[in-house]
Amino acid sequence: MTPASLYHYNCRQATAKTGSHQPVQGVAALDADGLVLLDLPGEWRKPDLDLFTQRAGVPLLDARSHPPDGVRTVLASRAPGWQRLRGLRLGFPS
Repeated sequence: MTPASLYHYNCRQATAKTGSHQPVQGVAALDADGLVLLDLPGEWRKPDLDLFTQRAGVPLLDARSHPPDGVRTVLASRAPGWQRLRGLRLGFPS
C-alpha cells in the first residue's frame, strides 16, 4: 500500500482526565481523499522524512506549524480500517 501523502504534525492536545495540554506529534499516511490510513505517533526528524519521501515518491505535507484545530481535523478524518502503530521504547528488553 502506498499512501498518497505523509502528514507530519505537531500540536498540543487536551487530555481527557486532567484537561492539561500535552504535545502530540507524529506522521500520518493519508489516502487520496486525505483520510488517515495509518498514524505513527512520535518524534520524526524532518531531514529523515524528506529523504524517505523523496526515495518513496510520496509527498510530505509539513503541518507542524499549522493551527491545532486544523491538525486535529485531519487526524480525525480516518479511512475505514485505519490503524495507529506504536513502536517499542528505546532500551526495551528483548
